[in-house]
Amino acid sequence: MRKEEVYPAGFKVYDDNNNLIGYEPDSCGEGFVYKDEDAFLNHPDEICYIAEHAFDDIEGDYMTVEEAKTEGETHKTIVEQCMDMWGEDYMLTDEQAEYFARDVFGLAEWACIATYLTENFAIEDCIDFDGIKGTGIFTQFQIEAVTNGMTPKEYADRDLSYGELAQLDGEFEDAFVVDDDCLDDESEKGLGANARITYVDDRRRGAVSGPEEFAEIYGVKEEWRKYTKR
Repeated sequence: MRKEEVYPAGFKVYDDNNNLIGYEPDSCGEGFVYKDEDAFLNHPDEICYIAEHAFDDIEGDYMTVEEAKTEGETHKTIVEQCMDMWGEDYMLTDEQAEYFARDVFGLAEWACIATYLTENFAIEDCIDFDGIKGTGIFTQFQIEAVTNGMTPKEYADRDLSYGELAQLDGEFEDAFVVDDDCLDDESEKGLGANARITYVDDRRRGAVSGPEEFAEIYGVKEEWRKYTKR
C-alpha cells in the first residue's frame, strides 16, 4: 500500500497493484479533511473534498472509494449544490454557478459544502462587489436587484413604477426606429407596439440587458437599429 499526497490537504491511498482504494484526511486550516485542488480544477467527476465529520465513523485510517461515493464531493456536485441553492432566486447562469463553486471550494476547510452555502456565504455581497469592481461576472440586472435589497427573481416579478416604465420606453425609442401606427412587431416603417411591449417586459425580467441584446435575440433589422448609426 502507498499514499500519494494531494494539495492542499490529504492523501490518495493505493493498494499494491496501484489501484485507488481510499482517501485519507490531513490538516487544512480549521480541521482535518480531504481536499484536492487538482481534482476540483481538472477532473469534475473525481472526489475533491471530504468534510472532517465524514471521517468520524470510518474503520482504519482512510475512507474507502465506495464510502467516498456517498460522503465525498466532486466539482460537479459542488456546482449542482450552488445551482440548487441559488440558481432560481438569483437567476444564475452555468458560468456564475461555476464561479460560486470555486469560492465555496476555497472556503471549505472542515465542514460539509452545504454548511458553507447556508451559513458562511453572502451571495449578495459577492454580486454587489462585482458591480463595484466592474469585473462583469454578473449582469447589471442582478447587480441592480441586490442593490435594491431583492433577489433577481423578486426584482423581475416586481411592478414597475411609472418612472421605470418611462425609462425603459425611452430606451426603446432611442435605440430603434418606431412606427407608432403599427400594433404588431414591425411594419415597413419600423418596430411596432408589440415589439415595444416585449422589450419592456424582457428588460423588466432581466431577459435582455439592453437594445443590442434585444436586437440580436429577436433579429431586429439593421435598418431599424438607431444605435448602429450614431
